[in-house]
Amino acid sequence: MNILSKLILGVAIFAPALASAGPIYTSFDVRTRSGFTDFTPGAVVGSQTNGTPAGVTGDFFRTLSWGNSLQSGISVSNRTRAEANNPANSDPILVDSGSPVVIGRVNHNNNPINGETLDSAILATQLQIRLGGLGTPWSVLDTLFFKIDFEETLNSSDPCPSSAVNAVGCGDIFAITPIGFSFNESFSIVRNLGGLGDPDFNYIATLSIQGLGTLGDAACEAALGQGSTGCTGLETFEEENNRFRTFLRIDSTEVPAPATLALVGLGLVGLGWKRRKQA
Repeated sequence: MNILSKLILGVAIFAPALASAGPIYTSFDVRTRSGFTDFTPGAVVGSQTNGTPAGVTGDFFRTLSWGNSLQSGISVSNRTRAEANNPANSDPILVDSGSPVVIGRVNHNNNPINGETLDSAILATQLQIRLGGLGTPWSVLDTLFFKIDFEETLNSSDPCPSSAVNAVGCGDIFAITPIGFSFNESFSIVRNLGGLGDPDFNYIATLSIQGLGTLGDAACEAALGQGSTGCTGLETFEEENNRFRTFLRIDSTEVPAPATLALVGLGLVGLGWKRRKQA
């Protein structure tokens, strides 16, 4: 499994004068909403939508299907409100546990097709977060948009541009490009709790997707055009339901607060987010 991106949640905690030996927040609830907001050509069919989340425009389909009889398709599944509110179905993410939690899935049902195939699509994924076990309101961490360029290879391709080759033939290729940000970019959330002094904790969340990595030059050229190299994406095997899970892990780092910093208040007094690029 290759790392996709790293999301830094800079959570500034100002505790009472007695410094804690560990993070103040020990768990977070996380839920996701993912959907395809645009795609080409028009012969591709979008289905399964449950409303468009705030900050997203256009359609919001969880499944795209193509081919004369809709033989092939790609779908995304979410960590839903019901799952995030029901520990029996979806546990909170424990800080510093070292264990990533599944927050979504991508499935490509790769079947032989007749007719037009998917060319490109835009995938939107909204991450929502709240403090674990407290029932506090959900906050939108960010909405991430990805451009997908797809190559439906011929099973008989020789040489095959994809490294996903089985007894049936040559696999298909998804080149994935983030829009408006880059892989390994950081994001931060600042929460200020009442009290004086430190410590100041950063909560560092690492997002990864099973199977996503740098594609070979032949795969990049097949999906993106001649001369394209170093692209990131997924490759899927023919006549298989290819499943890729999305994971999130949260770790904490204690950072000394500035000597001049003092906040006074009770309860939750602020919530905001900003995005910054890593050097």
